[in-house]
Amino acid sequence: GGMFETLDDEQGAVSDFLLDTTRYIDLEGAFRSGKTTAACWKVLNSCLEHPGIHWLICRYGDGDTKSKLKPVFEGICIEAGQWPAWHPHEQYYAFDNGSWVYCLGLKAQDQMTRYAKLRGLTLAGIYVDQAEELPYDVYLELKGRLSQSAQPHQLMLTPNPPDENHWIARTEFPDDNHRAGHKYFQVSIYDNEHNLPDNYVRRQEKRGRKDPMWFKCYCLGKWGAFGGKRFKTW
Repeated sequence: GGMFETLDDEQGAVSDFLLDTTRYIDLEGAFRSGKTTAACWKVLNSCLEHPGIHWLICRYGDGDTKSKLKPVFEGICIEAGQWPAWHPHEQYYAFDNGSWVYCLGLKAQDQMTRYAKLRGLTLAGIYVDQAEELPYDVYLELKGRLSQSAQPHQLMLTPNPPDENHWIARTEFPDDNHRAGHKYFQVSIYDNEHNLPDNYVRRQEKRGRKDPMWFKCYCLGKWGAFGGKRFKTW
């Protein structure tokens, strides 16, 4: 169980994403394209490579963070032969080398405490899953939390393809990657086909022949004005 064992299996955008050190990264794409799994591997690798680093992994909602994100991260740790201790009161995983991974939802009960969960954390890395749910002002607050000294800083997002007017698409991560310090990656179900059930992709293609716009967005992860999404035309 070496920590890079899955890297050999990944090709294209996912492989590039796993190795990318850009400060702000956006891995967008199709449903079932392996975005969350790839990002959790990236967090784990960072923890093992950089002893003492502090990460936050989260979704906007606390329930989704506990039920959807925690099991993925824990499964990857086990696959890599790592058994970090969970500290329930402070809500972080502690690795033997001193690295910590906080895991908590960001959504506050009211506007007055909107950033309360973040204010006490000194972080080098932040990963937000389902980032299309994240309000822009909370994202900007997250950007300001990358402050742990003597560690590499990175903020990663894995949204489903956002609306073309969403702040992720419009402001933060333009698809031509012209913004310094920001990197956008796009993945399709084909990038993750080797991890999907038999015939899953074929079934989606069959539906896609009847509904090509749906296929472009939800299977290819392309942006467009279909249903408020954004995709590149072929």
